[in-house]
Amino acid sequence: MKVAELHGMLLDWWVCRAELKEFVGMKVDEDTSAQMSRKIGTLPFHPSANWHQGGPIIARECITLVCWEKERWEAYMGEQRSYLDVTPGWDADGNGAAPLIAAMRAYVASKYGEEVPDEGK
Repeated sequence: MKVAELHGMLLDWWVCRAELKEFVGMKVDEDTSAQMSRKIGTLPFHPSANWHQGGPIIARECITLVCWEKERWEAYMGEQRSYLDVTPGWDADGNGAAPLIAAMRAYVASKYGEEVPDEGK
């Protein structure tokens, strides 16, 4: 599935998976569980709709948001390689009808590329 098509709970699921990626393969004990809880914060986890959850990801990952017109947002991650180059120079990008949606799509794309497996359905 294209990251650009992720929305709602499915987008949140992939953001959560990206946030907890460092814990893959680890034994889930009390310490690991506490670390995971600190990483995603409160539940339910809806970073594509909740600024208290998505905002810290935007700040930590230095995601740049641009509003082109009402309900047309774009998000960029990484440093643009050249302002003079007309080809895209960002490490990852996303778009959406709201800033959090665009930012979370960019975040997921930065971790998994432009497509993710359909296993999140």
